[in-house]
Amino acid sequence: MSLSTQSIMPSPGEDGFTLVELLVSLALLALMITYALTAFSTLRQLNRIAGYAAAQDEVDSALRHLRQDIGDARVLFETQTDGSQVLIFDGDEGHLRYIASSDGTRETGGLYQVYLFRNEQSELIAERQLVHAAPEGPLTSVVLLRGIASLEFAYAEAARSGSNIVW
Repeated sequence: MSLSTQSIMPSPGEDGFTLVELLVSLALLALMITYALTAFSTLRQLNRIAGYAAAQDEVDSALRHLRQDIGDARVLFETQTDGSQVLIFDGDEGHLRYIASSDGTRETGGLYQVYLFRNEQSELIAERQLVHAAPEGPLTSVVLLRGIASLEFAYAEAARSGSNIVW
């Protein structure tokens, strides 16, 4: 039994791929690459949007906390060494100090002296200290927001009336 060389070797018209087959495969490859690049671009954009949404949620949460905390501020006077009394609700454009109450959900219930300011690392800091009749309790410092470019406090009435109230 002998094999003929003609049955193993392809005929001259059947060598490789035709030009049309190569062009079709290149076109399909180009379409797949286009779809992949579009998908990666969309994912990158969605990731950026998710980051913005998370940052906005963090800001909204801090604002809700501050609105509630400042809304719960109490009128309390501090007796100075000369016997005069000063309202503990003061500040300027860069910091704010006031007395707020806690209902016990976030921390131990009672009155807290709160000091809000922006530190050197561009963080909004709330320092809270429990107010006692005896010596004051330990100071608790909480970072409310990071990456704060600027911070400004003002009286709401001053902003509405256009007056220049000084702290």
